[in-house]
Amino acid sequence: MAVHSGTTGSITLKDGGTDLIASLHASRWSIDLGMETVDATAFSPTSNARVRLPGLSAHSGTAEGFLDDTASIDETACFDNPDAAIEFQGTADTGRTYTGNGYITAFSASVGVGETATWTASFEFAGAVAIL
Repeated sequence: MAVHSGTTGSITLKDGGTDLIASLHASRWSIDLGMETVDATAFSPTSNARVRLPGLSAHSGTAEGFLDDTASIDETACFDNPDAAIEFQGTADTGRTYTGNGYITAFSASVGVGETATWTASFEFAGAVAIL
């Protein structure tokens, strides 16, 4: 089993070659890969088991980091951009990479007394996710 440290992990949101969130200093990410199922159970006098068929995929993720309030964020490019490619990378050298097109669905920033300013974002993929 290979276990990796997240010290060189990353997340990018690219429109063409431009990383739209590079200035946001990401420090953590998670990804959820899922699929809905469709109930195809018919009446049966001999079985009470449900029959399930594959349905639509539903992939999403979250990221968080330290907020640099001197950095600018292009909200239109981040929130209303069907061509934005999201890439979650475990480690720069050996970790898995999850890539697909998607949207930022929520973004929040927070700060408390004696704390660093942080941000959290939620993503939804619009289609398949490639796992490399």
